[in-house]
Amino acid sequence: MNPNRKIMYCAIPTRMRTFGEEAKIIARKAGYSPVVPFDALSFEDSEGGPLSRGRTLRFDVELMRCCDVLGIFGISSGVMGEIRDALDRKMEIRVFYGHDPKWEKEYQALSVKHGDLLAKLRGPYRLIALVGQSAIGKNYWSEKLIEIVGGIKGVKNTTTRQRRLGKEKEDNLTYNFVSREEFEKGIVEQRFIEHDEYLGNYYGSSMDSIRAVLRNGNGIFAITPSGAKALYERRFEINLDILFLKPINASVVRRNLEIRGVSNSVEQDKLIEAGKQFYLPPNIKHHTVEITGDIYEDKNSILSVVRPLLGY
Repeated sequence: MNPNRKIMYCAIPTRMRTFGEEAKIIARKAGYSPVVPFDALSFEDSEGGPLSRGRTLRFDVELMRCCDVLGIFGISSGVMGEIRDALDRKMEIRVFYGHDPKWEKEYQALSVKHGDLLAKLRGPYRLIALVGQSAIGKNYWSEKLIEIVGGIKGVKNTTTRQRRLGKEKEDNLTYNFVSREEFEKGIVEQRFIEHDEYLGNYYGSSMDSIRAVLRNGNGIFAITPSGAKALYERRFEINLDILFLKPINASVVRRNLEIRGVSNSVEQDKLIEAGKQFYLPPNIKHHTVEITGDIYEDKNSILSVVRPLLGY
């Protein structure tokens, strides 16, 4: 039982009204208790029967206002009105793209009247996500870019690992440190867009941490490839740019592992081999930056991608 579980209003165009049961499955899987307006007031008893469309839409908006989250599963004039109302009320909004075959056509046509509401949802700021295998230097380059590039702030990941001796200050800038018990509670409550266990410690990323940064400026953080896939599904909710940091050879990773204190060659080989499984599928839009191990060269390669993305 999760007493804090949020209630999601599932915004579904009338032409997709038979999608209600599938929408509820998707919402529950995402950690919400779903409400489908066609369950509360059927099409036959509303705009498809005795009630006008205007009265039906007013009922739907009032029903939505009783919920915590707006979940968008398709686009229509009615849904655009619900998005606008949710934005005005600063309601949490989730976008579940890929279920409405008319999404692009409808959104483009309706944006003439309603404006680009999803752009308003995303806001003016961008998130740079550095992706790559363990020990490729994601956190290092995240910290360096914060120093070099103006107007960008790091998004903290959450972990159960201990702070590094002598580097407590740096670690506090990168991570939120919690107990294993607290992290596992967060997993149950689905607070993380992704989480993983590495060398006996949990690591996770949350949309709450991302949004906290993007409310005031551009953000940057490090994430695993599996996390990048989950984050990419939220691309309609935030302005997202993914940089895939790829080692030019195994020696780059081996050297970084030694810096981390992993000196056992067998353990290094194991981690290097595991890193070969990290990749991003071609359908996920991203920029690939080859990491050579030469700090000056790698800095220029990364900056050549990041600066244009941020308008510098």
